[in-house]
Amino acid sequence: MNATIVEQIIRLVPAVAAMAVFTVFTVLKIMKDYAPFMFTPLVIMLALSVGIDQSSYGASAEEGDDVTHVYVSGGSMSEPHYEFYADSEGTTEISELDITNTYTFHRLNGATSHPFYISDSGYEQESSAKITLTGDGSSNSGIAGSETFTISFEDGFTVDDTLSYYCTVHSNMIGEFTLTETVTLPNIPATAVSTGEHTSLVAALSHANLVGVLSGDGPYTVFAPTDSAFEEMGLNLSDFDTDEENATLAMILSYHVTMGSVMSSDLSDGMEVNTLIQEPITVNFYGEDTVVLNGDATVTSANVETSNGIIHIIDKVLMPPSLTTVTPPVGEICYDMDTHTVDLSKTEETCDEMWIPSVDIPTTAAATTIHTSLVAALEKANLTTALKGEGPFTVFAPSDAAFTAAGISLDDFDADTLANILTYHVVSGKVMSTDLSNGMMATALNGGTLVFSISEGNVSVNGANVILANVPVSNGVIHVIDKVMIPPAGEICYDPVSHTVDVTKTADTCDKSWIPSVDIPTTAAATTIHTSLVAALEKANLTTTLKGEGPFTVFAPTDEAFTAAGINLDDYDTDEKIAALADILLMHVVSGKVMSSDLTDGMEATALSSDKLSFMIGDTVSVNDATVIIADVPVSNGVIHVIDKVLMPVKEEEPKEEDSMPTCDHVIGLDSTGYAYSPASLTIKVGETVCWQWTDSADLHNVAEISSEGDQMRKEGGIYSGETAKTVDFRHTFTEATTFHYICEPHVGMQMVGKVIVGDSTESETSTPYSGDDEETPGFGIVLGVMAVIGIALISRRL
Repeated sequence: MNATIVEQIIRLVPAVAAMAVFTVFTVLKIMKDYAPFMFTPLVIMLALSVGIDQSSYGASAEEGDDVTHVYVSGGSMSEPHYEFYADSEGTTEISELDITNTYTFHRLNGATSHPFYISDSGYEQESSAKITLTGDGSSNSGIAGSETFTISFEDGFTVDDTLSYYCTVHSNMIGEFTLTETVTLPNIPATAVSTGEHTSLVAALSHANLVGVLSGDGPYTVFAPTDSAFEEMGLNLSDFDTDEENATLAMILSYHVTMGSVMSSDLSDGMEVNTLIQEPITVNFYGEDTVVLNGDATVTSANVETSNGIIHIIDKVLMPPSLTTVTPPVGEICYDMDTHTVDLSKTEETCDEMWIPSVDIPTTAAATTIHTSLVAALEKANLTTALKGEGPFTVFAPSDAAFTAAGISLDDFDADTLANILTYHVVSGKVMSTDLSNGMMATALNGGTLVFSISEGNVSVNGANVILANVPVSNGVIHVIDKVMIPPAGEICYDPVSHTVDVTKTADTCDKSWIPSVDIPTTAAATTIHTSLVAALEKANLTTTLKGEGPFTVFAPTDEAFTAAGINLDDYDTDEKIAALADILLMHVVSGKVMSSDLTDGMEATALSSDKLSFMIGDTVSVNDATVIIADVPVSNGVIHVIDKVLMPVKEEEPKEEDSMPTCDHVIGLDSTGYAYSPASLTIKVGETVCWQWTDSADLHNVAEISSEGDQMRKEGGIYSGETAKTVDFRHTFTEATTFHYICEPHVGMQMVGKVIVGDSTESETSTPYSGDDEETPGFGIVLGVMAVIGIALISRRL
């Protein structure tokens, strides 16, 4: 390489270096100025890719998840406020929610009106822990547009709970869902286990390897003997320990099973039901409701549904005819198969119908047709099962005519009082008419004494004549009598014609029925002077409380006292008002039984309402400012004192709301249209109070803070005047510099918005104006440019 070329190369170095520097600088400059534009498409493509993935995932999740989707209409101020649909097209309407499901709520067609939400605690209240809500919206800010939320029900939530739905803007737009629950029934063996009275049956099925069979699809109908039935039979599973013995056990159990679901309504008198072992069970009806199998086992509970069939509970174990060597029992009752009645006057020789074995006391009484009232009374007093028991019992059974003559209405008696009367007609043991003697005495099941009289062949008990003796039953004997015997020990003078209680009468002066006392509400209802009190107790949900064990002392205002107090129960139409009524009534109740003889002048007592009661003793007895006009009315769970005034709780005077309200520094009202704030924009100082005030406006308005200008939904936890109203006086003191944006919720769509600028707060742009000095080294580009030009000139000259 010659010296000239080397020299030229050396001279080119500065120019090449300058060009390289200029090129690098130019690239950096372009990247700095245009990088956002270069990267934006990449970012957009990446976001779209992620969005498509998420969208695809969301779609697949919605198609394959375990939730039920509900689409909520746009809403209406009139009922029904919302409609609910199972599809986004709004064609399949939903009328109820199943609490075993999970639901996701959407707005139908992306509705933006009337924001929608739900709660189990009432309007705009946070829901309890019994439900779980996830997603958009809140208790005071519902969903609109594309927003959704999901609800799932926890174990503590039942169909008896309340689930409200509402518009978070209009408080009158509120309703309640109808709730249902899908219940999966257990199969026959599992149901038998759960009854608590089929332990022996389940053990026998397991011993005979029949549990798997009765767990199958079926359906089967099982006549299921109770534990007491197996105990009566004396069945011991340890006796079945060989294949032959287990086959016998399986045969006995299979005799209680038939194929198909046979409801009690499918049975008819005299029909035969074929069992799994192809041996029939004979069905007979006694009266309207009593079903007896094979003349021996009574159906005590029918139509217990299971997932694979029906169970009818019976009180005896049935034995297959092929295994029975016992001689059929000799008949004792003349039974008419057509009318399903028993003719008690017929003997085996005179019976021209069926002479069949006797059945238990309630079943026989039901079939006689002259003991309808007695059978109903036994059922109400919960004595039917007892008198179906082994006994034996002797029953002196009043006829229907006897109940009518006594003027007894079952509606006038509670179960305990009725049981006391009925057990006064029952003696333990089987006492035939031939066992009786004149002047003989017996103790009834209620502890009372029965005295028998025999004269010229006629038998009477406590003045009631025996009109038909020695009616055979399987667990004792029945003697039919012509009167209802009322236990003599009583505390209330009861008129069986007018069904009233004369609280002024004693045992000596009572010319009606002297009967045992009953509970407070029942006694009050019968006095005829406490109609208002009884209605008030019912309205305040206190009737059940005052029917309880107690004891209680009640100072009972008369109807005149309620009238004088101006109490109108129709005015108590909200939960808050009903609670206030309960407080008034509980002021009249003291725990414990306080007789008038227990009172002293100046004595004080605390009522159940926590109010103090003061007593004064003089010519009369008074409590607070009410006079006791009738004292010591006996009741079964305490005592009643009748008073002439309604006692009213004394409430401490609450401070008036306006006394604590701040003074207005600025007032915002409504403009002439009624749909805009005036002024819509206001500037104030820190610490000043703004008052939004209007009276009797044409429409409902409110003040609701929004997060930023342009928002249409109220800020959660923000400043809020409350529900919309035609008259508003809302005041707020601003304690720090800010810009407060707010809307009228119902009319935000009409641009009814406003703002308050507090202190020196301004909404200025945060970006800095362009200065033109973006280069990190001012003039560096010019220097490089000059160097590049010089380099190019040198190259040109050399070339």
